[in-house]
Amino acid sequence: MVEEINEGFWISDYIQTQIDNNTDLYKFFKKNIDRSGYYRIKVKENPIAKIYTTELAMVLCGNEIDGINTFPYLESYSIAFSKGVEYFKENHFPTTKILYGEYAKLYVKDVHNNYFHINHGNGFIGWNKVKRMHPCNLYINNIEDYGFYSGIVSEVDIMIEKYFELFKELDKGCDCEGFIQSQQTENKKESEKIKAPVLALFCKLINAIGIEQKDEIESVEKYCKRVCERYDLVYTDRVRQNFNGNETKGNLKLLTENVLPLLDFETQSKIQHHLKIKQLPNQNLYA
Repeated sequence: MVEEINEGFWISDYIQTQIDNNTDLYKFFKKNIDRSGYYRIKVKENPIAKIYTTELAMVLCGNEIDGINTFPYLESYSIAFSKGVEYFKENHFPTTKILYGEYAKLYVKDVHNNYFHINHGNGFIGWNKVKRMHPCNLYINNIEDYGFYSGIVSEVDIMIEKYFELFKELDKGCDCEGFIQSQQTENKKESEKIKAPVLALFCKLINAIGIEQKDEIESVEKYCKRVCERYDLVYTDRVRQNFNGNETKGNLKLLTENVLPLLDFETQSKIQHHLKIKQLPNQNLYA
């Protein structure tokens, strides 16, 4: 069982130290993943699973991190991986009729959208995020998300290899620009549901962290409008009115649940790190 004290532990510093010092641990996992595209793991009676980034492999399969036993996270990842495999088989695996019928191109387009573009929640834009990024914190829900989508990606890659001729232009499977625009519209609709005090807290954090700082002579209204415009969030005058005195547990929870999934990975990570340093009450950013 994962100890509550470990939840939210910031692992990015550990990862960067391994990379900067070019440690044996880093070189081992990097060599394996560069060669195969993933690192295979076998945890207890669970089926074989795959980890797609050197960074995550070092965290889950390396030594203890500051005395933290990471095996429970590895086990959770392995179990979630199997669930991802089953999810893909039950919900997305094509029949022979689809693969060789009139709907083949439409199916490839659907896989493309899910693999590269669709917001699946919890900050996962595209299934293949597991190949491009890694968690910055030890949150069990976050590790399980990476395991789940890694299971899906594994099945997609196997399918692509098996039916190469059909999927050889997978990266050209849709009007990417048009899809991204439609996704931005959908995100805009989601942001309209976020309460003004939560957006005000977001603006305040963006300023405190230094991502987009408020000029000394700049009004709160102008600043909040600028932040909301940058992140495609809906500004109202109530955001300005709530700029001060809104850092409550409830608003922090709504921020992590409703705002973070709409942000880019870098901004998510910086906010998570800031909240961790401030040692706010146990906030599971991926609940």
